[in-house]
Parts: sequence; structure tokens; C-alpha cells
Amino acid sequence: MLGRILVGLLLASCWLTGQQRPVAFLDVTVVPMDRERLLPHQTVVVDRGRITAIGRAGKTRVPKGAQTFDGRGKFVMPGLADMHVHLNIQGPNGILQNEDYATLFLANGITTVRNMWGDASTLAFQKSVVRGDIVAPQIYTTGPITDGNPPVRRGRRAIETIAQAVEAVTSDKRDGYDAIKVYDRLSPEVYQALVSTARSLELPVYGHVPTAVGVEGVLAARQRSIEHVSGYLDALDKDDSPKRVAELVSATREAGTWNCVTLVFFQGAVPAEEASRLLARAYMRFMPPAMISAWKNNPQLASLTSYQFDRIRLYNEKRNRFVRALHEGGARILLGTDTPNPFVVPGFALHEELRNLMNVGFTPYEAIKAGTSDAAEFLHEESQFGTVAVGRRADLLLLEANPLADVANVKRIAGVMVDGKWFSESELKDRLEHLLASFSHPR
Repeated sequence: MLGRILVGLLLASCWLTGQQRPVAFLDVTVVPMDRERLLPHQTVVVDRGRITAIGRAGKTRVPKGAQTFDGRGKFVMPGLADMHVHLNIQGPNGILQNEDYATLFLANGITTVRNMWGDASTLAFQKSVVRGDIVAPQIYTTGPITDGNPPVRRGRRAIETIAQAVEAVTSDKRDGYDAIKVYDRLSPEVYQALVSTARSLELPVYGHVPTAVGVEGVLAARQRSIEHVSGYLDALDKDDSPKRVAELVSATREAGTWNCVTLVFFQGAVPAEEASRLLARAYMRFMPPAMISAWKNNPQLASLTSYQFDRIRLYNEKRNRFVRALHEGGARILLGTDTPNPFVVPGFALHEELRNLMNVGFTPYEAIKAGTSDAAEFLHEESQFGTVAVGRRADLLLLEANPLADVANVKRIAGVMVDGKWFSESELKDRLEHLLASFSHPR
């Protein structure tokens, strides 16, 4: 246990050593993400956690004593947002701690996350990040998952009456959560009570499509986001004609409902031989051994037949086609992963999801936008993050190549700045190695 504590102290100190003096990126190409464009030969100045100046290289004042970086041949873009994560996941032999998530996210350029199942520990961690006690992505979080009775799984908050619905939303607002999350087994009456109470308290509603409500009921209620394309495929099982697809896309766009599609999550439902290939990826070593073992020996996947896996693949294709239709029809889509579900490794999985969006018709700019400026717009935080602009929080990536030419270039990270604190590629790699070493100590 002492070894684990010492490693934890080392990790904490590693993240808290970010410099306090101003920083300037010299002669860099800016990828502002306010629209599809590049701004070459720029100087970007950061001070006290904010972008304070952007201007022509050689003509923009750099504060005396600033730490400078040669940006020639490099690109500065906003940090990424993973808009569907689950923090503080406990395994059979230990915990993937929130500090571990910080390592995995920041090493992959993720500077903002939307947590989709909050509790008191999530709020405490969120506050520690805001105070600057620890360097981690900015956290936006829902309250507990709110389901009907009996809930889909144990640990969800079960709501059966309108009075309970009002109390649930009121308590989430009082506790300081950023949104309420709804789930599969809510009754129509309770769902409507949750939505109306949330609207009166200016608390957005995210989540699944309750089966008894249906996707059209959720769209009529103008739920702020639907996760995993939930509910749409059920509707299309009855009628998947082009006309029906167009109706659902149009209804989604008109409702102003966003979809966080998490295609990478569904790619984890694979037979044993494919699971072995996924587990052979180099970045899998950064997950706790207990979690890897749970993924490898998942009893639910082991119980499925070849026919059932064929059906899963067909549904994946159907889901991909509908996401393409949503995108082509102008409905809004967010970049997210549902990490850490099986084979969905925090941080690394978001780069897989960027590729998934490309595969369903997004351009590199559109895919990156879903996890930068679009994420900020969704959260009504455009003045805080999502673009490279004066006044924005200094959550930035320095890349070795143009991300608008190829989303794979987003992985070519020379360094990450989060809330104005800079970490080089070598520091990020060291942090990952420290995380790996910590797995050998009792948790």
C-alpha cells in the first residue's frame, strides 16, 4: 500500500508542475475551428490560463519572460472533448481512479469531458479541477442515472412517481450537477415530469430514449441529447423506408436534439477471436489488469452465438447508415465514446471515434468540430473553450501535422496545454509510464 501511495504522490506532483509564466507559440499555424480554415505564421500568447493574443508572427508582442515554443511546421488547435464518459469505475480488484483518467485523457489531447453518471465523488473531483488542485480535463457531469422501477441495472436511481421525479431533478440541481440523465424504463408520465421540472430549473436532460416514451416522444419533449442513437433503430425496425428515415432526421433537427453516437462503443461487442485482436493493441497495456481480464472474460459476450454476432454486425451497419443520414440531414452530432466499456480505452478511443465519423461521411473538419466547437456550443460554453480565440480557456494541442488534412494527425501530439499549463510529449509519455508502473502496486 505504501508503494501505491508513493506512486500516487509522484503522479500528482507530475501534473501540478505546470509553469505559471506566460507562454508563446511562435510562427505556428492556427486551426481556430470557428470555420474550416488555417491561419499560418501566427504567434499565440497564453497567460493565466487564457489565450491573450493571436497575431502575425514577428509583429505580435510576446510578454517579457514568457516561455516560448518554436511552432514552425506545427499546428495549434483546441483541445478535444469526449462527450460521453464514465468516471471513477471500480473493478473487481481495484479502481480506475479519476487521476488515472486525467492521465489517459490528457495524453490523448482531451481537455474536456462530459461525465454521464455522476455522484458525490464526481462533484468533488470536478471542484478540485476548478480550484486547480489537480490538472485534469474540465468536467461537466450529470447526476445519477435516473431509471424506472426496476432499473435496468442495480445502482441506478429508480423513479416511479411524479413526486419522485420532481424531487430527483430538484436534488440534482441543488447538488450542483450540470444535467439530469434519463434511462430506459421510465414511464411516460414520470419522464414528462422529469423533463418539465428540469426545464423549469434550467437543467438540461440527456440520456437514453425510454422504451415506453419512444424516440418521437423524446424529440417532442426536446430532450437536449440522445446517447448511442438510442430509440431510433427500434422505430426503424417497424419501417426503415427512406421516407421514414427522412422523417426521423427532420424531427431530430427541428427539435434541436443532439446525438452523441458513440459508434466505438458498439464495436466492442465481438467474438473471442476478435476480442483477442483488440486486446493486442499497444495502448491496452495502460488499462488495469483486472479490467482487461474482465473484458477478456466477459460472460455476456461469451454466451452469444454466431447468429447473434451476425445480428450485432447488421445493427452496427444500420446504425452507421442512420448516423450518416443524421449528418447529411443537418442534425447535430457530438464526439463521444462511452469509455470505459469493453475495449473502449479512455483517451485512445476518441481517436477511433474520429475515424468512425469519417467512415460515415464526415470530413476531417466536421469530425474534429464534433469534439471541439460543437461540444462547446452544445454545453453553451462557447466563450470558454472549443475554438482558438482570444479570451478562451487555454486548452490547446500542438500537433506535428495538419489535422484538417487527416484526422489521424490529431494523434501526432507535440504537447498539450490544459487551463494554461503545458505538458510536452515526453512528459505525457512519462505520465503514462508512471500509470503503468502503478498497476503493480496494491490499489
